[in-house]
Parts: sequence; C-alpha cells; structure tokens
Amino acid sequence: MTEEVPIKRANFGFIFSLVGGIVDASVALLLLPAYTMVESTNSTSFPNFTFADVAITAIIGLSLAIMVIVGAFLVRRPGREMIGSIFVIVFSILGLFYTTGGLYLGLVLGVIGGILGFFKK
Repeated sequence: MTEEVPIKRANFGFIFSLVGGIVDASVALLLLPAYTMVESTNSTSFPNFTFADVAITAIIGLSLAIMVIVGAFLVRRPGREMIGSIFVIVFSILGLFYTTGGLYLGLVLGVIGGILGFFKK
C-alpha cells in the first residue's frame, strides 16, 4: 500500500491575491461614478480629463484586476504557483498606474499574495 502525499497548495497566497484583485476591480469600477459626481459639481478639478479618458483608464484598470484574479486562481492550482505568482505581482504593479494600485491596498495585497504563492504558503 502506498500513502498518498497531500498536495501542498498556496492557500494564503490565493486569498491575498484574490482579495487584492477584487479591491483593484472595485476601484476601477468606481472611477466612472466618482468622475461624474465631481463633474456634476461644475468644478474645475479635472480640467484636462474627459469622460472618455476616465473610461479608458477604468477599462484598462479592470482588465488588469481581472488578470490579478486569474493569477490568484493559478496560484491555487498545484504546479502553476510560479506563473500565477508572476501574473499577480506584475499586474498588481501595473494596476498602480491605472487604479492607484486599488488605492494601494490592492497593490500591497497582490504583492504579498504573489510572494506567498512563490513559497506555496
């Protein structure tokens, strides 16, 4: 009889990465309503930004957040932890330019999750 060796999964890496991706996605989805609320006050806070600029930024930010979530699910799969961790770290850092890293919380959670995924923690 052979004993089965339990598969080691990166549970904490998955959780941190997934929450970081969700935070990034939430911020990306809130960019347009926030912009329209500021614009409705007739403020000159955003003199050089149009609705299209903010919409494109939100779409790119949401796409990056989806890639972080995909990376989180790859971290969960045995044998795919490394590529998933790379996805999470790279797309979390790129999200810094579009969603301010999910107001920095998504960036921090994503990087921590990616590092935990590397070490299968």
